[in-house]
Amino acid sequence: MKDFILIGLKGNDLQGYYNNRFNRWLFDNSDEVKMDGDILTDIEKKTIKLSGYNIKPQPKEIWVSKKTNGSDLTEELFLEIEINIIESLSPSTVTKMANKKDYLNFLKAKKEKIDTTSLQKDITKEIWFQVGVKFATGEMKELLNNNNGIAAKASEILGKEMGLKAGSIRPYISDTNGNNNKTSNKNIYNNRSKMLAIIKHCEENNLSIIAEFKEAVPQY
Repeated sequence: MKDFILIGLKGNDLQGYYNNRFNRWLFDNSDEVKMDGDILTDIEKKTIKLSGYNIKPQPKEIWVSKKTNGSDLTEELFLEIEINIIESLSPSTVTKMANKKDYLNFLKAKKEKIDTTSLQKDITKEIWFQVGVKFATGEMKELLNNNNGIAAKASEILGKEMGLKAGSIRPYISDTNGNNNKTSNKNIYNNRSKMLAIIKHCEENNLSIIAEFKEAVPQY
């Protein structure tokens, strides 16, 4: 297990190492991968992965669909997963701890930049924001309690209230409730910038915020 995850990270080439990790993540998780126009089978993808992605002869073009089971493979999602992986690494699995610290700081800075950019648009119309406000004020907790904790039922009620499809709301409720899904980009508690934006909105509009929500804000 020595050098796990940080193998290949040399000197200060954090961006190059990151690009390599991100591209491999897309390759592994994409619904469809084409190599020089031919769609790869699952067995072919697995063989390439087991070879350390050492493809010979080198293809002229590799195309990757940024979809997996209907969900988007976004850079934001990758960053959330990658940060959790790196933070969980123990000294016994990493030779150069300085590399771990530098790479982790690099990831967090990149995530903060992406989050800031996404928040520059009118976020009040975003589903995550509207659902997040419900969690912040405690309305969601009460709604779930009144519906036996069933996210589908809560989604139907909110869908009618917000004028949205219940199916588009449910993932944000189920993944955020309990804060157990640490890799989902639908878990509002996973995103510090989004939570701070929700808290700011509530404070500016005199909406009470439950302690549970404030205490869940990620500290990085």
